[in-house]
Amino acid sequence: MTEEIYKSIFEAGCLINLSISVWGGRIKLPSNLLDLKDVDPNFIKASKSLIDRDYLKPIEEIRNEARSYIYTKSLPFPIQGINFVPKGIIQEMDEKLKQYQNIFDDRIRDFIHHFEEIRDQARNYLSKFFNEDDYPQNIHQKFGFFWRYFIMDSPNGKSLITPEMISREQEKFIQTIDSFKSMAIDSLRTRFAESVDHLVERLTENKDGKKKIFRDSMIDNFTEFLGDFGKLNINNDQELGRLINQCHKILNGISPSDLRGSEGFRDAIKTSMEQVQTQMDSWLIDRPARAITKLSRRDKKNGN
Repeated sequence: MTEEIYKSIFEAGCLINLSISVWGGRIKLPSNLLDLKDVDPNFIKASKSLIDRDYLKPIEEIRNEARSYIYTKSLPFPIQGINFVPKGIIQEMDEKLKQYQNIFDDRIRDFIHHFEEIRDQARNYLSKFFNEDDYPQNIHQKFGFFWRYFIMDSPNGKSLITPEMISREQEKFIQTIDSFKSMAIDSLRTRFAESVDHLVERLTENKDGKKKIFRDSMIDNFTEFLGDFGKLNINNDQELGRLINQCHKILNGISPSDLRGSEGFRDAIKTSMEQVQTQMDSWLIDRPARAITKLSRRDKKNGN
């Protein structure tokens, strides 16, 4: 039974761990520098920035972009820091992560090249609170960008653990896979629901009758999700697949300029997407987690 579960999932893809570290650029202030008279120090926390944090923003931006990419192209896995990548996306993801890594490394080199100048600037900002010892001697060690893949083997008897331990690990493995399946389905449905909600909201006029800003990226991101769905749908969620196909038909050949150019056309697309939204609402409430999502989505519609 364990081997069958393993094959059905891990022949469909592999696991990935993306690890990106960025120097925080701040440090906790010691309590002796604070006026904590008659105050419990456990309730007062303070820190100081060691540099102008604008210098770290370009690095943080590429880190966030890479993490966002992993989120959109993979499925959550019930082990912290691990995601499941369908086999149809692995090669694309590897190439994209290499691009992110190159940009990240370029920005790190630029930061390190100017680090002494940045630190001297902070000396003026911090005045008496400046302390040379607060700054890393090897600043490059505070940054890192790497990822690794895991090809998981199901538990078997070829180990030094006892049969009882093997049995226990097999049961844990089955529970992990069951949890992963549920998380994968919930994740795709939630992403789809958020995309549909956002599209409908953008197509809806403001209370004053003015049209809302409609960016090209919104349609592009939505159609990209629709295109990736076949690869991400490793659990064959037919119910969601039906709505995905419906959205394909609604948005086929439509450009953002089409929606901006014709009010009647815009309203027709909005009506069609609201029908998808209604069908989506009927099954998002089936799970307890989805009930919470649906409540929050309704609150947004009602302006609460």
